[in-house]
Parts: sequence; structure tokens; C-alpha cells
Amino acid sequence: MDKLQKIGARAKKDLPFYSKNFLRIINKQGERVPFEFNPSQLEVHRRLQRQLKETGRIRALVLKSRQLGISTYSEARLFWRAVTTKNANAVVISHLNSSSKAIFEMIRHFYDHIPVSYTHLTLPTNREV
Repeated sequence: MDKLQKIGARAKKDLPFYSKNFLRIINKQGERVPFEFNPSQLEVHRRLQRQLKETGRIRALVLKSRQLGISTYSEARLFWRAVTTKNANAVVISHLNSSSKAIFEMIRHFYDHIPVSYTHLTLPTNREV
């Protein structure tokens, strides 16, 4: 297995690694930077991974304060799953159209700035339901 294949194999199994190396976010200073998990995101990730290991699935309701990055974490997790798993889909539903648009723009940013071409990924347009 060559270096690129090893990176790809790890990226499929390791969300923090994938996020840091493949996803870009806009930080509070307006700069495009690699998405490295903050302590709150790491804690949510650890708990979800433990639940996945113990039950084979994830069911979570996250009650949170604003500005902890949990929405960004959630979108990164869904995006990662969609691009690293064949025939996987992800859907996000919000009670406000403005929230749906903001979430979709985050996904669009991930997609537009991913450093590797994922030809099997098609990003649909945002639709009002």
C-alpha cells in the first residue's frame, strides 16, 4: 500500500484526521483554515464513537450553547460519511429556511474546498421543503 492509499484508508476511518486534512472552514477571523476539532467537538465525537461501537448506530440529541461548533462538527460528520461511504446519503432539516441555507452553505464550502476530487459525490442544490 503506497502513502496515498494509507492516507485514504485512514481518512475513511478517522473523522478528526479527515477533518484536519480534507475539510476547510472559515474561522472567526474570516480565514479559510483546516477544520481541527475544539474540546467541545472532541467530547461530542468521543461520545458518539463510543455509542457507535457499543450499539452499532448513533442516536443523539445534543443540547448545547451557541458558538461551540457542534453544528459544524455535525455537518462535517455527515459530509465525511457521505463522501467516504458508497451509496450513502445525508439529509439535514431545519425549522427555519435561513438556518437551512446557512447549513447548506457550510456543506457547499466543504465540497468546494476539498483538496481531493471525489467523483462519486454530487452535491444537490438547497431546496425548500
